[in-house]
Amino acid sequence: MKRLIILGARQHAKVIVAMVKECHGKEIEIVGYLDDNSALFNKKILGYPVLGSIKDITKIVKKLKVNCATIGISNRYMKVREKLYSAIQKLNLEIPKLIHSKAYISKFANVGKGVVINPGVVVNAFAKIGNNCVVYSNSTIEHETILKDNVYIGPGVNFSSNARVGKNTFVGAGAKIVPDIKIGSNVLIGAGSVVVRNVPAGITVAGIPARKIGYSSKSKI
Repeated sequence: MKRLIILGARQHAKVIVAMVKECHGKEIEIVGYLDDNSALFNKKILGYPVLGSIKDITKIVKKLKVNCATIGISNRYMKVREKLYSAIQKLNLEIPKLIHSKAYISKFANVGKGVVINPGVVVNAFAKIGNNCVVYSNSTIEHETILKDNVYIGPGVNFSSNARVGKNTFVGAGAKIVPDIKIGSNVLIGAGSVVVRNVPAGITVAGIPARKIGYSSKSKI
């Protein structure tokens, strides 16, 4: 049995708990959460305790004989997600793939470590999803599309074929990306946008068609 600790104890973490209980309960036991908000310490969320701060992960993992971990922190903190993934690797903990039973993943697709793929998602043939990515409900990752590491896809996003997305990028709910588009790293794409041209790294785009409206926040993305 895998003994799982979740880094973060708020909204995205609760989605992970629900998925584990619905789809992975036979092989994964949830031990609890770590979160840097001390107001949550010793409280229970969906029946599981907040065991302490994320900075105490080494001590808590050893004490509770935890052998795997996942990241329950949302798209608001993309750089934090990236750092935590590296920290989990350094502790030699398994980072499980959490894929809902009602998602469709082609046998010809490639899905990395630590992904969270929600119900209704379609990952079609020859698509590639990098490590530590999140794909929310009813999104489509079409054939030959490549998501690099730590990409976060909101609900109802549609990637047409052969798109490329750089690391640490967030795509908001309902966005549409036409075929053959290249999106850089550290990009934020607003909800409902239609992306019809390449997007360079480090900017925020939104609208129909999507246009640059600013730069991505360095503190969060």
